[in-house]
Amino acid sequence: MISHNLIVILSGFSKSEFLKFDDFVNSSYFNKEQQVKLLWSNLKGFSPDYSNIKKEDIFRKMYPGENCVESRIRNLCSDLKMLAEKFLMVEALMNDKSGSEIYLLESFIANRHYDLFNSRYEKAYLRNTDITLQDEWRIENSLKLNNLKYAYLNAGNGEAEENEEVFKKINQESVKFFLSVYFKNCHRILNKRRAFFKYGYMPKYFKEACEILESNIEELKDETYLLLQYYAVMLYMYYDVKNFHVLYDFIFEINFDKLGKGDVTDIIIALVNYCRTESLSGDKQYEYKALELYKLMSNNNIWDSENLLRPSVYRATVSVACNCCDFEWAEYFINKFKNFQPKEHIESNSNLCYGRLYFEKKEFSKALDALAKAEALDSTYKYEADTLTIRIFYETSETEAYISKVNSFKKWVTNNKTVISERYRNIFKKMSGYFSLLIKLKLEPDEFAAQKMKSEIEENKTLVNRGWFLEKINELLM
Repeated sequence: MISHNLIVILSGFSKSEFLKFDDFVNSSYFNKEQQVKLLWSNLKGFSPDYSNIKKEDIFRKMYPGENCVESRIRNLCSDLKMLAEKFLMVEALMNDKSGSEIYLLESFIANRHYDLFNSRYEKAYLRNTDITLQDEWRIENSLKLNNLKYAYLNAGNGEAEENEEVFKKINQESVKFFLSVYFKNCHRILNKRRAFFKYGYMPKYFKEACEILESNIEELKDETYLLLQYYAVMLYMYYDVKNFHVLYDFIFEINFDKLGKGDVTDIIIALVNYCRTESLSGDKQYEYKALELYKLMSNNNIWDSENLLRPSVYRATVSVACNCCDFEWAEYFINKFKNFQPKEHIESNSNLCYGRLYFEKKEFSKALDALAKAEALDSTYKYEADTLTIRIFYETSETEAYISKVNSFKKWVTNNKTVISERYRNIFKKMSGYFSLLIKLKLEPDEFAAQKMKSEIEENKTLVNRGWFLEKINELLM
């Protein structure tokens, strides 16, 4: 088989990219190696599936009558891979109109073409200002443009007053860029600290950054993107109802078209995470708020082939819809957005979600069939599939299978200290303990012990599957 990394790049080309790459390889400006051109001419006929190509077959086509020298093909594949990487870089630059203009202006300055720079700069600056999409990179482009303007003025093309104005803009854009990037990464980090996986880093200077924004809030009140990142941080930092409503109200006031789809996803997921935490603690109104937020994303076409659904978000959306008993929308979502996930997750994740949907509809045989098709691609799959299977075995009175699965789950939690965060290991240990106690109480009824378990679960606001445990213990107490 030829180079795996080369196959990954070539297989990812769209039809138009394939044709452009063909021109790229055969361009004497980008590629002067005739043997690389010959290699590509022998490979391109296999598009889009290059996985079963043998080096020996390619060598015979390129060098008929010679003994196969594997290293020669390997080196040529390496050269073609580097050429493919250069093509991707050029494509990215050509598609980034603002970035391309900045590089052009930099070349004018470097070559002292000041008249060309001056005639092109204003158009570039206005174009960047008129961009409706708000993100940290638009701010960075503005910062770069002002720095280039300073270089132009510093070459003797400007007056002191104009220099001063550019300095002012550079400082303003620097602060906005720093705060935008800083708060965006803060809210990602704080999210990770609450998440399933182990993650301990917290950035320095958090208090100072907050003070900068809060003391200049009047000046920054129209910076929608920056404020969204800040409000998300405040929610994750304090996780209180006040900060939830500030961000919740703000998200419904903005125009989604002015924000990148990835940023919209991150912000709304911050709200959803809070809703699910509150719902788990017993306030069911927040489950419906979470579903409202997921439907808001669905209706605004936030997820598409470019902004793929994270597998965990796909599962969580179905879970929330099932908790709200909106089974019709859950199935609609599973099917509509199935292919808007990373390819390797599509089948396993959709089967896991169907397992959840069938479980809630009490179609337990169908649920087990779906779960059997879900491969455990990472620890989150393992946890969700196992706990769902345990509950199915309880509902169907498969006692031996239930006990075996619970014991297996306990061992998995104990043996994965480096993968599962301490917070979630404690939650899972508590949950698996309640799984064991629940079946014991079902087989050997004890009202006092059942009441004690119910009281403990009602106190524990973070227990996973808390609602299901309370439902089952109440059935035992009837």
